[in-house]
Amino acid sequence: MVTPGSDSVPGSLPDPASERAWHDDAEGDPWDDGALSPAADAAGRAADGGAVDRVPGVELLTRFDSIVVAGGRSSRLGGTPKAGLRRGETTLLAHTVAAVHPFGTVTVVGPEDQPLPEDVLRTREDPPFSGPAAAIAAGAARLSPVAARAAWTAVLACDMPSVDRALPALCAEAARAASSTSSSDGMIAVSAEGRRENLAVLVRTEALDRALDAAPTTDAPVRSVWRHLDLTETPVPEDSTADVDTWDDVHRLDLH
Repeated sequence: MVTPGSDSVPGSLPDPASERAWHDDAEGDPWDDGALSPAADAAGRAADGGAVDRVPGVELLTRFDSIVVAGGRSSRLGGTPKAGLRRGETTLLAHTVAAVHPFGTVTVVGPEDQPLPEDVLRTREDPPFSGPAAAIAAGAARLSPVAARAAWTAVLACDMPSVDRALPALCAEAARAASSTSSSDGMIAVSAEGRRENLAVLVRTEALDRALDAAPTTDAPVRSVWRHLDLTETPVPEDSTADVDTWDDVHRLDLH
């Protein structure tokens, strides 16, 4: 069964040896094989940003719920919570929630001290500090009883300040799959460098629940869940999935 999370316990999520493991992308990280996606060349061709928006007649998926994973211990930021970092007057967490809020129900897995719209759900992975896969399981469990649960679910990290630029590509690919006989379970963002972004995913809700039933989630990497799914690699605009791990990232992405 999907591992339930608490509806009320606040806190941040665990940090593996490297926070990049939350995205399962660090070469040499024991939680990932470090392989680049076969879609690298295609990602480069789509990296001019907004290509989806400029194609006439492109349909976008306009209804999906969202699980926002709200960060680890931020050890390489001296414990400064990534969710609370700001670009201008907006926190990273608030920005991510705002990007998906119009499309369906949103649940945040992590801290409860960030101001968010009243209808945003909150939860925590169970047991606490048990990793990103457990966080996704907790988010899915929190969404499960929601009336009119959407047929698709976005799974996003909170520390991608330009993730709103990646969403159109994912939504366009999902719309194609939804209107065809495609057997794809969902879409996974691929950066311009060919990196599969394991916390920038749009997946069929039924498939997500099935994968969470099949996969270990406690102290497990996100790819332990995704390996049970057929995810379509979807190129996204350059830097749209750039995330925050270090102070160099904070400065490069103009955060404070």
